[in-house]
Amino acid sequence: MEEVRKLKFRKPWSRSARVLFWIFCIGFGVFFILCLVFAGLVGTRAFALAQSVREVQRSLKVYDLSSAQLALQDASSHATALERTLSFVPFVGVLPYIGETYVASLQALHVVVEGFDIAYDAVGIAYSITDAIDRAALGTSLTFLEDPRPYVDFSEGERRAALNAFAQSAIELRSLRVALVLAEQDLARIDANALRIPEVINALALAQEKIPSMVTAIDILAPFASVAREFAGVDAETQFLILYLNNAELRPGGGFIGAYSLMNIDKGQIVEFSTEDSYFADQFVEGSDAYYVAPPAPIQNYLGIPEWYFRDASWSPSFVQTAQDARQLLRQELSFGNQPVPDAHHVIGITPDFIEEVLRLVGPISANGATYTADNVYELLQYQVEQGFVDVGTAYEDRKLALKIVSKTMIERLLEMSPTSWIDFFAVFHDELNNKHVAFASTDTDTQAFLEDAGWAGIVAPSSVDDVFFFVDANLGALKTDPVVDRNITYRVSPSVSGGYRATATIVYTNNGVADYKTGQYRTYAQLFVPFGAVFVSSSGTTREVFTEQSLGMTSFGTFLEVELGESRTVSFTYDLPETVVHAIERGVYTLGAFKQMGARDNLLTLDLDFGTNLVAADPQEDPEHYGNTQYEYITTLSSDAIFRITL
Repeated sequence: MEEVRKLKFRKPWSRSARVLFWIFCIGFGVFFILCLVFAGLVGTRAFALAQSVREVQRSLKVYDLSSAQLALQDASSHATALERTLSFVPFVGVLPYIGETYVASLQALHVVVEGFDIAYDAVGIAYSITDAIDRAALGTSLTFLEDPRPYVDFSEGERRAALNAFAQSAIELRSLRVALVLAEQDLARIDANALRIPEVINALALAQEKIPSMVTAIDILAPFASVAREFAGVDAETQFLILYLNNAELRPGGGFIGAYSLMNIDKGQIVEFSTEDSYFADQFVEGSDAYYVAPPAPIQNYLGIPEWYFRDASWSPSFVQTAQDARQLLRQELSFGNQPVPDAHHVIGITPDFIEEVLRLVGPISANGATYTADNVYELLQYQVEQGFVDVGTAYEDRKLALKIVSKTMIERLLEMSPTSWIDFFAVFHDELNNKHVAFASTDTDTQAFLEDAGWAGIVAPSSVDDVFFFVDANLGALKTDPVVDRNITYRVSPSVSGGYRATATIVYTNNGVADYKTGQYRTYAQLFVPFGAVFVSSSGTTREVFTEQSLGMTSFGTFLEVELGESRTVSFTYDLPETVVHAIERGVYTLGAFKQMGARDNLLTLDLDFGTNLVAADPQEDPEHYGNTQYEYITTLSSDAIFRITL
């Protein structure tokens, strides 16, 4: 009874409270329904996106590029719609835990849309080239991608169509590269772990890993596209001069010119290919009183040769100049000998290292009873040229016949590869360009500009950095000793007592050879190129005069030295850095270029740079144990040109 009374007197809800209660219930219901609708919309669009991605994969698997483009277009639309849908609820981004996932998801979707657009453009480029070939093809119902014939089997119409379409893709390829770099930067801003889903995290990590290789591929393809018509002789027959630079006898331009080839290309096809010993051209002028070209002074002074011959043309560390000198000397000598005079439009320099890597790709080649592989081609060719021809009774003038056969067969096999397999060659080509074992030059101004922009021209660009050092050797009468000579390079910078900064560049030569027909005492005219305006202070380890010159936009110090078999020799040059470098250090941003000589082996490099003030940042970074002081200490292998950036 007591309980009843209590219930009887409980105060009922007011009218306003009841209204608020029902508003809350209705609002919550509407919100719940909207969430369901929103989730359904997100799920539907995500499902549609997944379907489009599967269609892209299916189309690419069967080389249906036009369908792949349509599917990529759909995928991009679905991803964009999904991104917009998620952006309708920005307040979710401030919620704990789920907010991080929401923000990361939006960022990821933005990159996904970028990726689909990039893929669409890339497939479009491929489609334009293959479609052009298909339209030019005669007598086959198969498309280019269904029947990937080797390039050598293309008809003239197909070659012209492919080269024209490829050339027209140059601008699109460069735009594609920019888009990839931007996508890579956007990827780096995503907190992948916030996405919570391992598969998504792995996918983003894979994209970050693959984008640099895609950029590299475009860095190769875009220059090729820019010079495709010119190099392929689409409009007019063109001629290449190929210089075989023997880096076992290292010279500033990559190596002694042991042989050369002339290759004529017309409408995308090699119409003539011949290889000769470099002495073939020199024989017409040697010993003639009516012919004279003054050689670089070190050739005359330390090699004892009073004239400049084609075989010694590889003298400039800039391949552009070496190519120009080689072309001119070859033309002069052949003209003097009343021989056909080549009019090479382009020059290619290659070392045995490049030939080794191409042989690794195309397989062994048999010539003159021997089989040449990537592992033995250098030693076997060297033996045949220096000793083997005597053992088997081959005439001196025929001693390089094996090189003629190997070089011609190598090119034939490359052309016999299907175009879809050329990506392997592009990868080899890119690595050997970086490692300074191949370089190009052209007499055509526009083509040369493309080559230099692409980094194919073997030039040294001191204007791109504040400070520079560049060791260059010229083997003068040291047989083929370079492969057994180790070089360790050290570069030191420190504040000078008289103000400014003083540098010391040191190189330790170690001759690991044993006396035989191809190795002996190492004799080199060694040059150190440094920033223009540097002032020579002193040298150590030198027994000959040190010459100071200005060339290639740099100052150089050069001297002749010898290293006996089984011995080491340390040579150093000390000099005051010019005001341009001092100002860079004082303003707190300093860049150093350590350049590698074309044809040189990979040498150990040690940097010990003391700026007198603590470092803020460096790229590449030092080991953590060296942090927090005034010095930048770094050890690496100089396998290609290297740039170091230091913030003070």
